[in-house]
Amino acid sequence: MVSGFALAGGTLVTLHDGETYDETVLRVWEVGSPAPRLTKTIAQRIRRVTLRPDGKRVAFLGSALVILDESLKTIAQSNSKDSKDLGETLAYDPSGTFLVSASAKEVIVWDAANAKR
Repeated sequence: MVSGFALAGGTLVTLHDGETYDETVLRVWEVGSPAPRLTKTIAQRIRRVTLRPDGKRVAFLGSALVILDESLKTIAQSNSKDSKDLGETLAYDPSGTFLVSASAKEVIVWDAANAKR
């Protein structure tokens, strides 16, 4: 079952339920392709996913803010102090330099290069 998706720069990322509750399968597609280009199982429940406007970075909110490169390797992750109250939404700014997460109580601006507030 698809539990979320993001689209940017000709790339589509879909989130699927994993085999256990604490697992999410992330798939990367080229728009128009019948099969995913990459698939990766993440050992955490992902709440939100977004793509950098050029489609070359994936960021998601789970137990932390995690940023992945084109091959789905982790390039940055927020530390446990910064990971409290991550928010309910996540988006890149138009330049791809910052990520913004928000909840009903606050807005957090993250450096998209290192996942720091």
